[in-house]
Amino acid sequence: MSFVEYKVKEKEVTDICFGKKIRNRKAVIVEKYTDDFGVVVEIPSCLNKLLVRFRNKSINNAKNLAEVICPFLNFVKLQIIEENDPKFNILIQKGIYGLNFYHASKYLNYCIMVKEIKRITAIQYTQRILEFYENLIDLGVLDKNEVEIKYNFITIEKVGRKKIYRENPFMREPYVVCYPSKNQIKLNKIVNMEEHLWQLFLQTSEIFAPDITLGIAFQMFGGVRRGEIVNLSIQDIIPTSIIDKNKINIKIQDRSKEFFELREKVEISKCGVKKTRLQQVINFNGRLNIYYENHLKLRDKILKKSGQVTTALFIDENGLPMSGVRYEQRWAKVKKEFLKALNLNAYRYYTELSENNAIWGTHIGRGIFTNLCLKYGLAKNARELANLRGDTYVYSSQPYIDKFNLVDVINNSLNNLGE
Repeated sequence: MSFVEYKVKEKEVTDICFGKKIRNRKAVIVEKYTDDFGVVVEIPSCLNKLLVRFRNKSINNAKNLAEVICPFLNFVKLQIIEENDPKFNILIQKGIYGLNFYHASKYLNYCIMVKEIKRITAIQYTQRILEFYENLIDLGVLDKNEVEIKYNFITIEKVGRKKIYRENPFMREPYVVCYPSKNQIKLNKIVNMEEHLWQLFLQTSEIFAPDITLGIAFQMFGGVRRGEIVNLSIQDIIPTSIIDKNKINIKIQDRSKEFFELREKVEISKCGVKKTRLQQVINFNGRLNIYYENHLKLRDKILKKSGQVTTALFIDENGLPMSGVRYEQRWAKVKKEFLKALNLNAYRYYTELSENNAIWGTHIGRGIFTNLCLKYGLAKNARELANLRGDTYVYSSQPYIDKFNLVDVINNSLNNLGE
């Protein structure tokens, strides 16, 4: 059975009022999963009890609550499965009974930092999650002494009465949420490049940082993450695949203890492997094997000069396994020279990629790889794309599918209009 996903649906129901049948709509939470036979199953969730409080008001109140709570619970379940944060482990034994403000603060910060929601949306999410927690306290699911929601009163001068309001626990330690400022500038997160641009980026790296050109190629042609790059060893390149001019197969394994644990001043958090796997790196520009051969020559030269012995595929100028921080520094040098070249020869692209609110780093390689897979028809759906990217679940891949399909529809419509 696959991961269970919470979703919100509207359902038509028939109520009896003064002996007459009245049709109404109501919001319901369903649990969606794929069974062992590949059949998608949706069943009503027991969480629907939490919406009862809002049923007598309007469908929108219940629906708005559910549309915040379902993604929150899906996020929590993924944190438990991926085991990235030990503070989510309590939920393995306690389930929903173990929820606290820490889990909510992590989700809100994720929405703000990764999904880039606006301030007003973040405030709305906060209120909905606190309402959800209040429901759980009323039902005896959460202990009000452990998850304490405080209230205050303000006096409304015009009418001379007091109004109760709920304090925000995410405005103080230890659950601080970094809410966007009121004068928030929207960041432009770059996740893809046109082919002539990523080709230029690779060419620039061959000149200014040839020690990571192969790593950049692995990122753009295989979706390999920064931490996974610096964990590669010589043995992780599958020999039989080097003969194949269309791809190179690599084993991604966690070698952080072997390469970095005994070294001082190495930021281990940037040397991690998210998922061990066998990864195909596809030769999209016909130069992958050249990058590999050139990298081995340069690596041998550095090792002979430094006198070091290591199995790490990527090494720094001292012959030691290259750390994630050092890889980022070398990558930043390539980016700097790349933007210089654009400034001289392609100013339009320079302005798009160099603006103060244009955010892009090593992770752009995964976006380029994803779009190349879709462009060349290597993935027809989110599951196939997730497999190519090395994702456990489809949630990271689905937005690329949706955007690619949208662009395809628009292009086809424009072509038809032209005809």
